[in-house]
Amino acid sequence: MTAAVSTIARRALLTPSANDIVTRYPEILANCDRLAFDSDAETAAYLIWHLSDRYGRVLQVLDLLFIAGHLPLRRNRLSVMEVGAGPAPALFAVRDFYDDLRAFIATSELGVDTASARILHAIDRGPAWSWLLHQFSEELYTRQRPDADGSVLPFGITYHDLEGFSVRREHEAAINGSAEVIRAEFERSDDDISMHAARQFAIEDGNYPPSAYDLIVMCNFLTNTGITEKFAAEIELLTTALSPGGLLVVIGAVGGRYPAIYTHLDTILSRTRLRSLGDLTHPIQAHVDEWQRNLIGAQIRSDVAFSSALAPTAFAKVQRRLPDDVTNLGQPIGFPQFQVRAWKNEWQRKTTRRS
Repeated sequence: MTAAVSTIARRALLTPSANDIVTRYPEILANCDRLAFDSDAETAAYLIWHLSDRYGRVLQVLDLLFIAGHLPLRRNRLSVMEVGAGPAPALFAVRDFYDDLRAFIATSELGVDTASARILHAIDRGPAWSWLLHQFSEELYTRQRPDADGSVLPFGITYHDLEGFSVRREHEAAINGSAEVIRAEFERSDDDISMHAARQFAIEDGNYPPSAYDLIVMCNFLTNTGITEKFAAEIELLTTALSPGGLLVVIGAVGGRYPAIYTHLDTILSRTRLRSLGDLTHPIQAHVDEWQRNLIGAQIRSDVAFSSALAPTAFAKVQRRLPDDVTNLGQPIGFPQFQVRAWKNEWQRKTTRRS
């Protein structure tokens, strides 16, 4: 992951956009929730500072959920949605975690099986994110060469706005759209088919988004109470789009505005059937594993140093606003604590229709 980040970052820096990328560093670190991410420069700057870090944090959360017995396991396929995805650290982390879990089960001869993450969907309104995801997944593919076990990569943003979003509506619309295509094909052959029969064909075809997800993750998406309030209805609706045993996971910072955000989330989700996993509310030290911390730190430091050599004038203007432990190689690099809140769907769905 870190090698792929550096490859994509340096590819972007070796263009006339290097100065623009470096100029974005302070805002990426302090005010990224105010950015539109409508340019490749903004997404490249965010990639350098945050993707490896966020990816590692999500892996830590998945470890904790697995140890506590809450992580959903599936026999056929596992579906994941990341809200406010940006460079999609949660999608990459979930994919890799479940692939590693499958490998562990196979080598341990445990006699059980679990599905890989086959559906990786993302919501983000930043128009430049799909380009970056495509580039990054292509780079990962060339490095990993996924085998034939069904492992997939996210090659773009699936949905472009959480406002008014409904998983169920997208599910139904996709099935109905496929059914209309099937009816049109029958009509071209002078055959008649009912909408009900066409829907059955569309459902059997399986080419539609799920009506429920096993994991819905918000990774550093809810960064202030205004955003939480704005999407309160959509967050509540997302809780109806979890499979039995499915989880809604929210990852954010500790202190500052975040206690108020978590309190507001508790209020919103208290109106739902989800159970809060209160045993996961303690602060977590990011990258407590020394090897992981050094690997991520080396990626950030080396890419920032690379950018400073390519755009020295722009870097000199922003350097004072950057963390000392990144720009000062004689200082140990550190990462802050973070928080995870999780809610679990323990209700069975009263339906037999396929999803």
